[in-house]
Amino acid sequence: MFVLVKGKFYFDEEILKAFPVLAKKENRLTVEFVFFALYYGSPFARFPENERWQLARKKIFGKKDVVKEELPDFTEIRETISGLQYDEKRETLRSYTQKIANLNQRLIDESDPKKIAELDVAIERLSKRVRDMNEQIAKEDESLVIRGGGSLTYLEKWQDSMVEFEKKKQEAVRRQGTEMI
Repeated sequence: MFVLVKGKFYFDEEILKAFPVLAKKENRLTVEFVFFALYYGSPFARFPENERWQLARKKIFGKKDVVKEELPDFTEIRETISGLQYDEKRETLRSYTQKIANLNQRLIDESDPKKIAELDVAIERLSKRVRDMNEQIAKEDESLVIRGGGSLTYLEKWQDSMVEFEKKKQEAVRRQGTEMI
């Protein structure tokens, strides 16, 4: 689907044909910006969401002050990329990473020894869960095989991801009355 080599993204031709918004020349910087912030394989993936966007902005636009929502086709590009790579476990990992960052900040600000111990235990539990889930994901990535011994084509996998993403988005809209992302 997408490959990151030496800090540059390369796109599968099937994806560009299926999603022309990703192929538009005028959207190239926006696409790279969103990829660096959201792509599971990005060098910034291990950071909490706010930091990922800041790091991606700095990498793509340098010191230029950019408001992401004002970039060409930003919302459509973000939705497309999120949908194409959607994986519930990886989204859970992102949530855990954000929670760990929040707990670390609370730990820094805390002075009560009892609260420090509680925060430390919570951080350790979440960190262990993140390690376990990363191992699980790595194993699943190695064995993406369907019944009959065949394997899913990339296009089928992306289509499945997009369908799952849309389901989750619609569930969130029904529950909250707002968009998920």
